[in-house]
Amino acid sequence: MTKQYFFDKAIEKDSGEFIIWYNRAIIKSWQKNFEDAIKDYKQAIKLNSTYKKSFNGRVTSKQDITDYDGAMLDFNEAVRLDSNYIDAIYNRGTLYVLIGKRDEVCKDFKLTYSLGDEQSKNKVERCNEPPTKNSHSILRLTKTAQNNKYGFSEEKSIMVGLGPDGGPANQRAY
Repeated sequence: MTKQYFFDKAIEKDSGEFIIWYNRAIIKSWQKNFEDAIKDYKQAIKLNSTYKKSFNGRVTSKQDITDYDGAMLDFNEAVRLDSNYIDAIYNRGTLYVLIGKRDEVCKDFKLTYSLGDEQSKNKVERCNEPPTKNSHSILRLTKTAQNNKYGFSEEKSIMVGLGPDGGPANQRAY
């Protein structure tokens, strides 16, 4: 039996308890079942619209399906519920990195650092450096293929890469 099974049974017994929906959403997200996780987060929010962790949790699934606008709305709602919610502010900063909004990135990382988040320190230091030509979001074209068959055959398939600016979100964005 999986952990999700126990949450399924708990929901059968009491579908009005938001924390069960929230926890099942986390399990579904871990299982990379993002669409169903989003539905469970939505139900948790419907049952308790003041639980900031539901909004912050739903962001992960939305980012993984590249719903960056929806993710930003959830981050903003979590921060509206708690203006000092370091996890949501920091993670919103990382989303700003993905979409290439440097000013907002720096604003969020400076705020989390001022709230005592030490992992933000090096990011704040990078904000004090001038932007480089090589900094880009995953949504901006940075290279073109030199081979005109690239992307048109299995042998020359499109490679979106892993690395710091790639991975599953980049693959779905492509």
